[in-house]
This record gives sequence, structure tokens and C-alpha cells, in this order.
Amino acid sequence: MDLPRRCTQRPHRLARRHHPLPRSRGLNLSRFTLPGKPLTALDIEGSGAAVWMIAAITASPDDIPPSTNTTTQKPLILAAGPDWQPIHFAHDPLPGSALDFSHLIDAPAGKHGPVIITPDGHFAFENQPTRRIRFWGTNLNFATNYIDRPLADRLATRLARMGYNAVRIHHFDTILLKTNPISSHDIDPEKLDRLDYLVSRLKAAGLYINIDLYSSRTFQPAELPDLALSTPIKSAIKPAIPISPDARAAWQNFARQLLTHRNPHTGLTWAEDPALIGICPVNENVLSATWASNATIARNYQKRFTDWLASQQLPPPSERDRSLAFARFLHEQQETSRATLAAFLRNIGVRAPLTDINHRDYKPLTLVRDHLDYVDVHRYWDHPRFVGAQWDLPFLQLDTSAIAAAAELPRQLFPTRIIGLPYAVTEFNYVYPNRHRGESGPLFGAYAAFQDWDAAYRFSYNGGLIAHLTEPSPIMSFNTSNDPISTLADRLSALLFLRADVTPSRNLITYEIDPATAFATPDALGSHTDNLSKLGLVTALGSTVRGNPRPTNRTHLATITEPGTRSTTTTPTFEDTPRLHQQLLDARILSPKNFTPNPKPDAGRYRSDTGELDLNISDARFSVITPRTEAHALARPGTVTGPILNATTDTPATLSISAIDTAPLATARRFLILHLTDVQNTGARFRTPERKILEAWGDAPLLVQRGAANITLALHPPPTAIITLHALALDGRRLHSLPVTRTANGLHFTLNTIPSPDSTHATTLAYELEIQP
Repeated sequence: MDLPRRCTQRPHRLARRHHPLPRSRGLNLSRFTLPGKPLTALDIEGSGAAVWMIAAITASPDDIPPSTNTTTQKPLILAAGPDWQPIHFAHDPLPGSALDFSHLIDAPAGKHGPVIITPDGHFAFENQPTRRIRFWGTNLNFATNYIDRPLADRLATRLARMGYNAVRIHHFDTILLKTNPISSHDIDPEKLDRLDYLVSRLKAAGLYINIDLYSSRTFQPAELPDLALSTPIKSAIKPAIPISPDARAAWQNFARQLLTHRNPHTGLTWAEDPALIGICPVNENVLSATWASNATIARNYQKRFTDWLASQQLPPPSERDRSLAFARFLHEQQETSRATLAAFLRNIGVRAPLTDINHRDYKPLTLVRDHLDYVDVHRYWDHPRFVGAQWDLPFLQLDTSAIAAAAELPRQLFPTRIIGLPYAVTEFNYVYPNRHRGESGPLFGAYAAFQDWDAAYRFSYNGGLIAHLTEPSPIMSFNTSNDPISTLADRLSALLFLRADVTPSRNLITYEIDPATAFATPDALGSHTDNLSKLGLVTALGSTVRGNPRPTNRTHLATITEPGTRSTTTTPTFEDTPRLHQQLLDARILSPKNFTPNPKPDAGRYRSDTGELDLNISDARFSVITPRTEAHALARPGTVTGPILNATTDTPATLSISAIDTAPLATARRFLILHLTDVQNTGARFRTPERKILEAWGDAPLLVQRGAANITLALHPPPTAIITLHALALDGRRLHSLPVTRTANGLHFTLNTIPSPDSTHATTLAYELEIQP
């Protein structure tokens, strides 16, 4: 967040409403609207007429009315009615239907040899080194990795038909152990066989495998004598591994057993299997976020830092300099640990590319990530926050559109990519119950392709809710296995990213990290700025480390540096300051026709340099225009106009049309059309009608939100052509046909997610258009 000004006005000058509570309490409730300017601080001063204090203060982007009696606010409980109607969820796509995307999959996985990294920093196969490969996947978590064989067969086929060619097996390590394990590597042979079988079925269906070697299993104090712990630890193993030989040995024991055992269903060890395409040794292990997670381990770090500081032979540092030095110390521990774990995996025969530190966007992390085989960073839109106990309802949600936040996901990921290395996002989601999550299809799929990323995995398909894989069930937070909106949005992403409908940028702006100054100031330690990440809405963006440039086949437009530093490159250099955007426009590196920033956070327009992507924050919409797909995400009702797809909607919605034969839209004969509004669970309960706090999940049946879209397609088939528009069930079955009218502007029809009350038609989110000569 940019905060260039201070607000020093007295509260009474800003206050809009003042509500005295009962006098016996001596409290006042005030509400005021800040001026329409970004702030650096809020100074609150008394008038001097009384002694007073602030009992609590909070802020919100929402216009929340003050209330001294919250019991008057009625909850919202969703139920079938005029605006919400049940929709039947079918899990398995019908072979050959418009929702069967298995034609995108090249089965079996591994048939072209192991994955390699090309000279320009992308994935390819050893036996096809000139063929670029991308991975579009999902996550399977917890008990879902241990389903029985018939369900494993069914699930592998299903995921391939949904257009995924990769799966991340995650949070599998705790369940893989015996019921009462004596150690963190006491693996249960029967569970391992179940996992092996699932991997073999995924491989046969054409899905590649990505794993981590620690997610959540428990380590006993007896395994870690050098730490002198009194109780078992779980996530605290993350900071323990860099400083404890015993912790590393325990981690190695698990990794060795898993990776060097022979899968009886493939005949290969995991280490040698070419279907294994990525390993993260320890999930989400950034030391600056984890080092203090256990008191005993934290004291160990503090002692080591004291010794390290003494070894630097520097004058006694100030408080500020000590904090900066500690950040550098943690960096050194992180890099040493990364190198040690990677060397171990190579020594036991692992061929798959390796990553590490797969979350957080702190700028100095680039220095460690620069040594990886590929970079992986996690990010979410509307990740739940917890009103009470962690991971227990109620959940606090924004329930707002990512478009209004300048495509915050995936935008804030752009600078974390390192130029010349493959880039993956093995966890992302636009999380239920956010009503705008359908926009994930165009937003994430299009920008991932535009930035020319290499892999993306939604988190997650299913996290141990086994019945949800086959039975009518509610949508649950991150799980998409029963969410029509997310699973259809992922079809659109598969076309934009995996099929590569969106063209990558041929230009590039880099952010250069100087190891000599990466820990020089508090600002240098933080996250990348919005000013920087917004450049990636227009052109390719990524980071580099000074002194280690990698080849790129793009035109290098400019280099951005931390304020006060200069680049050693020959390209034009600019500092990352609030004036960055205007400087790039003045230098004609960016064009006003592509880049129209606005100091207001809910305004501005950004068009990609390929001409295919258009993020119009002011109008609350995002458009993707390519030869084979057009898509529009509207965060509020409105009208959109494209070369082919022209539409008016009465609700926020995502609309798209894609050719599902080999031709471009203008000449195609078979099309998939999506009209995504919102789907919620029956009985989902929100604390207020604003849907900010979810108090109960609800249950099946799922309810689709009413929405109408008047569509005109600029298509003009011959007068003799037979035109049929089929409403589709969620498995791709054709349900009924809709009328299509020929007009001077093309083909016109109306889509309604909920049919009229006198109709026998089913609720619908997807359609198939056929034009037969």
C-alpha cells in the first residue's frame, strides 16, 4: 500500500457520526471517513478539555454503519427462492463432451523422459528438448491421497478430463505414517501402497506429480536430542532444520524412504520416475516468518545470532542495524540449509527439479531463490481470516473482486519470478465463499500465460473430504471438488494457459536486487511495491540478482532498483519510487494507451503490450481477447464489447466463449460458452447481509445465483448452416437447446442461469454452440 501523506486533522474535524453510549460507561463510539488521499499515519489529538483515551480503533475499506446493538442485525441464510435455485453437481465429465478437456493431455506422464530446464528458463522434456511444456494442475491433500483403488482410477480419469496435466500431492506426510508412529519417518506400508497406486493412476492418465517432503507430520523430542525439546513439534521443524543436524537427519530419513523405495505399480523409484516434476523439501519455510515459532528454537537462533554478530567484528550496532543484521543472518542460514537439502536429494538419485521457500514475496528472498532449479510462490485472494479459533468458523472474508484491487492476485506474484528460471505457483485460489471467484478463470489463466509462467496449481481440488468426491456435498473453503464456479473457471484457465490461447509478452522489465544493499534498510527487506507489480499488467516482469544475469529472448525495456541504488545493466534504470510510473511514461518506455495509472486505488486502466488483456479498474472489468478465446469478467453489472462476444449482464459475472475445435473463433464450428455468476450452499449463514462473516457452511444442494446475459456473437455463418445452442449439465451432457436469432450484428441469444418459473429446464452455467454447414 502506498502511503505518501500524513493526516494530522483532529478527530472532530473528520468525524461523521458520534454515538454516545450509556453515560455510566463513559464511552463514545465515533465513526469518521478519511479524506480521499493515501495516508502514512493517523495522528489523534485531544482538545485539552478532558482526560480521555482510545479503548479501541479499527479501519475498514467498507462503509460499515456504527451500531450499539448488534443484535438488531439479522443474519443472511441462503435458501432456494427467486434469486437462488438448486443446481445438480456432476463430478465426472462425459467423454467427448464440450467439458471433456482430455484432448489437452499427453498421456502417459513421463513418456518423453524427465523434465529439464531450457537455456531460456522454461520446462521441456529430455527427449523433446525444443518443445516447451507447461503444467496446469490442482492439489490433493490429506486423506484424498489414500483413497481406494476404484476411486483412484476414477479420480485420475476425471482430473485429466478436467484439463489438468499435473497434481501436487500435499499434506500427505502425517497420514503416511503408522497410527502411533515412533518417529517422523515410521511409514505405514499399506498406506504407502495406496499412495503408490494413486500416483501410478495419475501417471497413466497423463498427470505429472509435484510433492513436498514436509507439510505437517510430527517430530518427537527423542529424534531431536540436540534441540533439547520437552514436547513434540510440527511446523517448528521448519526453523529447526537449518540449525539442527538431528532435525536434518530425521527429515532425510523420511525423504530417503519415500524417494528410494520402488513403486510396485510403476516399477520405478520415485526418485527416478520422470513423472515426478518438482520437489519442495520443506513447505512454506521462510525463516523470517518461522524462526520464532518455538521458544526453545527461537532462543537457539538468538544465541547463534549473537555469536554470528561477534564474528563480524563490527562496532556495537544500533537497534535498527541489529534488526537488519539479523535479517542477513537468517538469509545465510536459509541459503546454507537450502543447499544442504538439495545436495542430499541429488545424492540419493533425485532427478526432478527442486525448489524451496515457496511463500512470501520479501525482496531479499530473491537471493536464495536465485539458486533454485525453479521458483515457486503461493498466493491467495480472499484467504479466510479467523474471528475465533484458527481454522474454525466463523471466517472473515472480504467478499470483494480482485479486479477492484488491480488484479492483486496474480499481480503481486509478478516480481517474485526470477528471469531465466522456470516459475510455478503451486498454491493459489480465489476462495469460497467469495462471490466473485469466477473471475479467477480469466484473471489467473490469462496473466500466467502473458507472463509466460511454467506451472500453476489451484489449491485445492479436495482435502480429505472423501465423500465429496462422489456424493452431493457442500462447497468447503479451499476445496473445489464440488464447486461449479471454480471447476468451470479452471477450464477457461486451461485454455488460456495450458493451450496457450494468450500470447506471452515479448518485452521485459526487471527488478534488480543488489546483494550488497539487500539488507541495508527496512524498506529493502519488505515486499515489492504495488507500483512495481502493476508494471506486470502491461509487460513481462521479474527479478534478477546483480552479477548473475540470465539470457532472455525478450526485449529488455528497463531495470528498476531500490531507491538510492543504480543498475549495472545497459538498459534505462529507474528507482522504485512513487514517481516510477510517470518516469516510465515520460521516457516512452510505457505508452499512455497501455498504461493509465490512477492515484485512486479503485481506478486506472492497464492494457497488455500484446493487445490481448485489458484491466479496466474504473469500470470494474477485465477482458481477454485472443483468436481462440474471448472472456470478460465483470465485477458489477454492465455491457462488454469484443470482436466476437458482446454482452450485457444484470449481475456480476464472468462470460467467455472459446473455440473447442482447432480453428479460431471466427471460423470455428464448435464453441464452449460460460456464464458464471455465483454458487453457494443451501443454508450457508452469514452474520449480516453483506456476507463478510461466514458462520455456517450449509449443505447440498448447491444454489446458483440468478443472472441473465444478453449475448450477440459477431459470427455470420452461411444461411444454410444449422445453429444449435445446447445448455450443458456440469458433466457436459446436453440438457436442452436455446433459441438463437440471426441479426445484422450476428447471432443473438439470452442466457439465464435460472430458467423462468414455468420452464422445465435446469439451472445452467455452461453452453455448447454448434454451427453445422
